[in-house]
Amino acid sequence: MFVLKNSFMEMLMTSVLSAMIAVVAFAVVNVIIAHKLSGVSALVMVPAYTLVVGVTTLCIGRAANALGHAVPFPTGANLYWLVAIGLIFVVGDLAYMSAYGMKGASMATITTCAALVPVIATVIEKLCVGGTLPSARTMFAFGLAIFTVWLVAFDPANMPIKH
Repeated sequence: MFVLKNSFMEMLMTSVLSAMIAVVAFAVVNVIIAHKLSGVSALVMVPAYTLVVGVTTLCIGRAANALGHAVPFPTGANLYWLVAIGLIFVVGDLAYMSAYGMKGASMATITTCAALVPVIATVIEKLCVGGTLPSARTMFAFGLAIFTVWLVAFDPANMPIKH
């Protein structure tokens, strides 16, 4: 039996597992949007699923509190950051959902753009937070991500979404 011996490995495996669950969930959502909801306006989809997310997470939080787990609500500066994140999610979700309704859009192209998230996040982090520049290996990986998006975006085999 494989046993994790240190907390770093436990944290790594937990974060990788959580991230992979999120990736699979987002992949399913993208297929549903592309094939079932591409004709629905982003101005309808975003508020509808936001309501579901809000109600579900509030219920989970209440259940956690009832079971004795502390789920403190942020205050002060953290509350402002939470509001900022919410606004950023709204802009991002509206733009992302709208991409599916555009003529010639393909699910492969839209979802492959997610490969640019670590590239853009690192650039924003370095510009806003500071720190050292990424290593040559990381920069090469970023180049591969950009190249991957380009390959998929201009592949004629990627079928446009039918509206």
